[in-house]
Amino acid sequence: MSFDAAAARALAGRSSDLLGILFRAKQAIVDAAGRGEFTAVAPLPAPVPVPAGAPVDAPDFLATLLREAGEPVALECLREFERAGYAVRPGWGAAGAAAGRTLAGLLLDWSIDSALPARGAAPALRIVAAADAHAMSAQARAPRLWVERALLAVRKAAEASQLSCHLQDPEPPASPAWALRREMLEAAGFRLELTASDSGSVARLSW
Repeated sequence: MSFDAAAARALAGRSSDLLGILFRAKQAIVDAAGRGEFTAVAPLPAPVPVPAGAPVDAPDFLATLLREAGEPVALECLREFERAGYAVRPGWGAAGAAAGRTLAGLLLDWSIDSALPARGAAPALRIVAAADAHAMSAQARAPRLWVERALLAVRKAAEASQLSCHLQDPEPPASPAWALRREMLEAAGFRLELTASDSGSVARLSW
């Protein structure tokens, strides 16, 4: 028989390793997106040595390295990440780009919001789609970006010797978005008062 018990055990081990890498990658993606970041590293079970003179800037560098190094599980993970819409780059080991470098993981980048290609009858993704990760990151960054824009208005008002300013915002006063905005403003010593308006809210910032 061409498929015996040893082959079955080897297949089960590879499947377990694959799911382990994908699980850890999903955790890293969700954690990073929750902080408003757009990259995360999916660590490999063991570092993969990079041969001297390898064309690390070549488009197919990662696939070639993993295939020639006999790392079918990592290669399948690479294809899964790419199928999910991530830009995948090398995650270098401690030696970085110096001599004797190693590939310690796969750096996943979802900073570009691109729709997934049509998958047709392809199997369902086993990892968070890059488009979904991008949406999570953007949502996490939204309160900080709002506060940064608000502080531009604060600076302008302060330069005019004022101690408060008003901002129109489409979010109603009961919106959950205000909780994080308020937390960041109060941490910086500002006071926030909200009044409902026909178009959402009027926010009064004072200092």
